[in-house]
Amino acid sequence: MTGNSVSGAGTGPVATGADPDPATRPTVVGLVDTAQA
Repeated sequence: MTGNSVSGAGTGPVATGADPDPATRPTVVGLVDTAQA
């Protein structure tokens, strides 16, 4: 699943607005960014 962080669309286990580049986060299926919740 892809999630969206404050700084832009990206995939990762946990995303926050502090992430400089969400696109660099590794993809983890089944988890969404906390910023999306």
